[in-house]
Amino acid sequence: MSLHAVNSPRASKPRLGTSLPYSHAIVSGGFAFLTGQVGLPPNSDTIVPGGVREETRVTFENVNAILEECGCELAGVVRCEVYLTDLADFEGFNEVWTEVFGEHKPARAVMQIAKLGMGARIEIIVTARCRE
Repeated sequence: MSLHAVNSPRASKPRLGTSLPYSHAIVSGGFAFLTGQVGLPPNSDTIVPGGVREETRVTFENVNAILEECGCELAGVVRCEVYLTDLADFEGFNEVWTEVFGEHKPARAVMQIAKLGMGARIEIIVTARCRE
């Protein structure tokens, strides 16, 4: 089975070091496995201000850019892992989730963790089926 590394010029770039050893995604067996994404706009060094709703929107903009680079789309998302630093942000995250996915309802797990890099409030890991 082949593995194809994908990086999107339209998604945020690693900012914690000069060259972190990972790809935005790996495509294999008709699926894209994305690295965790946060609300870091492309060409920025800081998480977008405005709270969890805005962070979630920018996170999904990054996810969408990477999915497109992989030959996938949001409608092909099958599973997400969502990490929040405060479950009190769940409602705001969930509002944006509903805007992004509409009637499509991927499987998901939502968890609270102590801290995320760069002071992010949310990180999302995505698995998607690519277009055939």
